[in-house]
Amino acid sequence: MMALLAGGLFLIGYQWGNQWQPRHEPASVIEGVRLRPPVPLPDWELHTAAGQVFGSEQLKGFWVLLGVAPIDGLSGHLSMTRMLEVFNRLADRPALREKLRLVLVSPRMDAALAQDFRRLLAQTWVVSGTPEQLARLQAMLTGQPAETETLTSATQVAASASHVQSREPFAAGPDAQASSLHLIDPNAELIAVFPAAQSPAGIARDIRHLAEPGSQEP
Repeated sequence: MMALLAGGLFLIGYQWGNQWQPRHEPASVIEGVRLRPPVPLPDWELHTAAGQVFGSEQLKGFWVLLGVAPIDGLSGHLSMTRMLEVFNRLADRPALREKLRLVLVSPRMDAALAQDFRRLLAQTWVVSGTPEQLARLQAMLTGQPAETETLTSATQVAASASHVQSREPFAAGPDAQASSLHLIDPNAELIAVFPAAQSPAGIARDIRHLAEPGSQEP
């Protein structure tokens, strides 16, 4: 009798756990690299092709998908195209798209190309700055100092109390692929990094998950 009673209680507990535990502990894994905790970014400032100041002050309260690549190179075009595709894949989230800004940081400015990208979508911005300004932004994204001659796209993430760093050259090497993309939340915190190999569909899913916790995937 005791054995039967113990077995019955085990089955009841097992069924209860299967029914309720997933609801209280939803999965929080994303395809990209999630920073835990998010990294607060100090104020930063660059400028547009028209010479207007553009930086953290202009992006307060917005989600920011930021790529780092030369606008006049293949990687710049691929990075911007990739961000535009991410934006298009969020068509089912009009409120989220309204709060999303796409920013390409380039070491060299081409006013004509910048205007072309802006015509494609009003939420896109191409910005640049002095070597010192670019290096400062790099240091914010990587968590470590950088030389002013070269801007790199990288991230520093926390995982089980240990930090893992990866670096992707920005100005050196073949200009043949899109850059990694950084996601900054409305609180000006670096919250995730999406590797160059991650698909726009995967990035869009991750942004939905991070921007709308608890929402159901379509």
